[in-house]
Amino acid sequence: MHMWQCNGAISQQWKVRADGAIINVKSGRALDVRGWDTANGALAQIWDFNNTANQLWHAPA
Repeated sequence: MHMWQCNGAISQQWKVRADGAIINVKSGRALDVRGWDTANGALAQIWDFNNTANQLWHAPA
C-alpha cells in the first residue's frame, strides 16, 4: 500500500462496509493486517477479501 496524491482515480476509492471491512472499489481487495500481526506498528497491505478478522476495522469511540 502506498500513499499517493489524490487524483480521483477509481483505484483510490474505498468503501467501508457495515462490518468494518475496507474494500477497494476498483479491485475488490481489502485493507488487511499483514500476517495477522497484533503488535503496534503492524503493517497493512491490500489482499484478496476473505472476510477474516484481520480485514475488519473499527474506529475507537
